[in-house]
Amino acid sequence: MMNGCDSEMESGNKAGDVWDVAAQLLKPILHGVFKMPPTRLLSHYKLDAKKDRLLTVSCSAEDMLLPRSNFIFSGAMTAVCGITPMITALSVNPNKVTSQIYLLPRFPKENGDRDWRVPVEAPSQLWLLHVGNAYQNLDQDGNLEMQIQACACSYQWFNFHKLFGYDWQTGKLDPSIMNIISEGQKGLPHLIQVSIRLDANGVCQKCKVEPLNQWDKSSDFPVINPAFSGRKNTYIYAAASSGSRPALPHFPFDMVAKLNVSNKLVRTWSVGSRRFVGEPIFIPNGAEEDDGYPLAVEFQYAVSVQRCYLVILDPKRIGEADHALVARLEVPKHLNFPLGFHGFWRAADK
Repeated sequence: MMNGCDSEMESGNKAGDVWDVAAQLLKPILHGVFKMPPTRLLSHYKLDAKKDRLLTVSCSAEDMLLPRSNFIFSGAMTAVCGITPMITALSVNPNKVTSQIYLLPRFPKENGDRDWRVPVEAPSQLWLLHVGNAYQNLDQDGNLEMQIQACACSYQWFNFHKLFGYDWQTGKLDPSIMNIISEGQKGLPHLIQVSIRLDANGVCQKCKVEPLNQWDKSSDFPVINPAFSGRKNTYIYAAASSGSRPALPHFPFDMVAKLNVSNKLVRTWSVGSRRFVGEPIFIPNGAEEDDGYPLAVEFQYAVSVQRCYLVILDPKRIGEADHALVARLEVPKHLNFPLGFHGFWRAADK
């Protein structure tokens, strides 16, 4: 990243106008020839249900379209030029056997003299896809124990050019590419728990990665009751694969799993034949953690049908055959949700 020419423009220098002219000439080429949208931003965030504030930001990348303040030069020039998806601008180091986790303080002078620019090294090579929850416990000696519940996969499974089997240039979906296993079951997306222990001075004493509930099915999109965000939770919901399909055993997902992290039990609700599910969303409706309704998008991917539904479940009856289904609402065809659709529940204003 290089500084732009804001300071020069403030002093009366008109050099910035040259970049404006260059941008005006370049944008029609990028947008017209390479079909690059005017704005592309990669971001992932969660909101605190009670305080309406941003909790986490996982990734943010922006096109280099000659902004006035900063110029961002990516190592993947094909992504910058619009020839490949913007996400290919991200890169990983396959030779590094650990994964770096950055712990940024919300307030100054927290945890002693720790340099927060130095990451914690997790003892696994993981691509972190989505975070379900994270919370911490502080003991009487000032030691901090953090727990992160998330989904991770191998570097090889996360295909940048055909993410989730979607060909961004043709608009066609072929999820078979996401069922190729190069490193066994551990390479597939799976739920994990990361435990980090810092002493009173912020020095990392321990970092451990283990499967969540010893659940080994391909899973992603972990969510919890949003009212319990940032504190210890008992239940976590995720989209998962049963592994029963001969052609597409691991992706797309065909069931919703409810994991009890206290007693390690896992209960599931499955969709019908030739159907799959997207990311579940939990709708709170009561004081208890599982008082509410998981809501998920169910896709029917027969070529002649191409329909999707909003499925509402009873979380306390997941695992009881068909008794968990509360309602299935058909979505008008012109409003069909895309695969990988993200969302969250917002209650009506009182």
